[in-house]
Amino acid sequence: MATALSIVVASLIARELGVAARADTGGGQLRGVLGVLVTANTLNTAVIDSFIWTLLTWLLVRWVRTRQDRLLLVATVYRGICAGKDLVAVFWIVLIGAVLALAERDAAPAVLWVSGAVTVVTSLPNLWWQLTTARRS
Repeated sequence: MATALSIVVASLIARELGVAARADTGGGQLRGVLGVLVTANTLNTAVIDSFIWTLLTWLLVRWVRTRQDRLLLVATVYRGICAGKDLVAVFWIVLIGAVLALAERDAAPAVLWVSGAVTVVTSLPNLWWQLTTARRS
């Protein structure tokens, strides 16, 4: 199910980037084939991670194109739900770093900074757990 949803979302990303409908379907099919090859039809964390990253990427690509700040709010809530996924937090932190490095700070909406703060705060309990568990080992 996660791979199937990833295929749909990959097609949506292609559409956001202006790809024609025929290529859009081909991109989704390619994503599906790669997903099946990588995961070998088993349920493991890579399947879920792939869907998480694909959906988050679509939300951000759509936000860049439309500048609808509510998409960032949805991405923030989604990121909060995936709080145990450290790489999703890294993805979000890299996004904020890229905005700081490449864009004018005044052009970035306040919701982006709030999203970054939420990401850091929701990642702290998992980071704390990782640090305390590593010390016990």
